[in-house]
Amino acid sequence: MKKMHQLILLSFLFLSMLCVSTVSFAQIHIDNDKDVAIGTTATEACKLRIYNNDGSNRYGLSLANHGSNANGVTGTRFGLYSGVRQDAGYTGGESTIGFQTIVHPYGTGQGFGVFSEIKGYGSGNKVAFFGKVTQPMGSSSNIFGTDLVVDNEGVGSAYGIRTQVTGGTGGALYGLENNVTGNVSSPGKIAGIRNVTKLNGNNNKSAGIYNETTTGAQSSGKKFGIYNSLLIGNNTGGVGIRYAFFSELNGSPNSVAYAGYFSGDVHVTGDFTNPSDRRLKENIRDYNGGLELIKRLSPKTYAFKSNLSISLPKGKQYGLIAQDLENVLPALVKDTQHPSPITVRNVGQENSTEESVEDALGGSTSYKSVNYQALIPVLISAIQEQQAQIELQGKEIELLKKELSILKERR
Repeated sequence: MKKMHQLILLSFLFLSMLCVSTVSFAQIHIDNDKDVAIGTTATEACKLRIYNNDGSNRYGLSLANHGSNANGVTGTRFGLYSGVRQDAGYTGGESTIGFQTIVHPYGTGQGFGVFSEIKGYGSGNKVAFFGKVTQPMGSSSNIFGTDLVVDNEGVGSAYGIRTQVTGGTGGALYGLENNVTGNVSSPGKIAGIRNVTKLNGNNNKSAGIYNETTTGAQSSGKKFGIYNSLLIGNNTGGVGIRYAFFSELNGSPNSVAYAGYFSGDVHVTGDFTNPSDRRLKENIRDYNGGLELIKRLSPKTYAFKSNLSISLPKGKQYGLIAQDLENVLPALVKDTQHPSPITVRNVGQENSTEESVEDALGGSTSYKSVNYQALIPVLISAIQEQQAQIELQGKEIELLKKELSILKERR
């Protein structure tokens, strides 16, 4: 009998939310100083509390809002609308939350804090979840369109944001689209995506941004793992330096560290430069002796192994052997650490006969690399020394020619 009364009350409550009436008074009215509880007598500081633990109902609260213009009702429709206000002068310090959900999935099924599904048939945009945050001028607090905290103490994967997009026959597909517009007067930083990754522990792989693009056998067209474009308009009035991509390595790491590591060919259509400003240097000395060093080098032709699980140049190569160069110019040889990337093999490569880098290097992931660019000053020095010798020999030859000419005249 008690459950029947609860169902009747709940039905009236739902009907009052769904019905469109021409009168202005409510179908059910609860005084402002009164609370409503369904399934329990404890409201726990809630204006409306619904408690269900008998296992017969799947939904704690189900709302349906269907309408059309036929009955004269137009405008935006909401399945659930929540408005929360905290007065500007309130100093209690508590958070203001429009909607809070707490889920305890102790079973084997999936758990969703909020699950939204949109089935749209119209021509307008379809948004499963929309949030808008407005901060008035002069406010100094941080604002977040979405603020997610993921605390994973288990052994499974944890994702702050996980998206899955399946495409149809046309149109662009975006796993994540982000648009940020900053005002001219905005003094702070503006970032389309800001990511901070902190790694604590051992033998863990950490990536600030991890992207993996897989192309199938029937796939066509260009594919980009990461594509970035910086548009610089003419006569826009903007000033300042623009960087399409910026990578920085800070601090003094105790191990090998790289601002960038590329496994494969790298092509640059513009200039490739390195810092060489005198103001950045110290202990500057003239360099001589390049010719003797160059004479000790042994250029080779070779080909890289083609069955390694690392992208190396293909075809005939010209260069030096790092171990040989290390005996002559050790500063030009570096020990490079090959990373062990988080990789999923493409379809058809499960039984690949590729030899791992570790096997090729005798169980190590470190290999020797050569700074060929640093050979340029040595080559310049060698050419200058050689040119000086040629010029000296030229003077000696001219002197010998004059002496020979004098001897011929005396005969």
